[in-house]
Amino acid sequence: MLRLLFRDSYQLSANFMRLGSIAIVFYALSTVSTSILQGIGKLKVPVINSAISLGIHVVLMYILLEFTSLSAYALVIGNVIFALVVSILNWFSLEKYLDYHQEILKTFVIPTVSSGLMGVAAYFICNGFMKWMGNILIPLLITIPISVVLYFSLLILMKGLDEHEIAQAPKGETIVRILRKMHLL
Repeated sequence: MLRLLFRDSYQLSANFMRLGSIAIVFYALSTVSTSILQGIGKLKVPVINSAISLGIHVVLMYILLEFTSLSAYALVIGNVIFALVVSILNWFSLEKYLDYHQEILKTFVIPTVSSGLMGVAAYFICNGFMKWMGNILIPLLITIPISVVLYFSLLILMKGLDEHEIAQAPKGETIVRILRKMHLL
């Protein structure tokens, strides 16, 4: 997809997007955890956590820009680290104030492994079709739905999603019936 968007002359932009996209996950986690903390009346906690993360961010930016040759990549790395630190600090705060313990394996490890395996498969599928067809758009349109099915299949096979969770999704009962017929549940 990045090749389609950025062509060869824009490889730097594609690299920034690839690296920076990691921050999306951490910004989403920090936003949700901030909302939960505010919802339980701990309004100052996310602000303090963000201030701590900002301090770490400033120090890290100085070190990366002054003492490495990362240049603009340092800014992208700093953006990812800022969101990651806020997420981690908010997570610790949620555990403290709600006596809540996150399931690490099911919430983080299994989806990460599933997405990694899906990414590797998507890379080879798309490149295989590109070599065969000679363009990128059609292979991409073929690869995306295959990747979606593969990702959710891996999540189910690795027990990252169970029948109850799937059933709660829109059209979940229908999906459960289909998955049972495919012997995935």
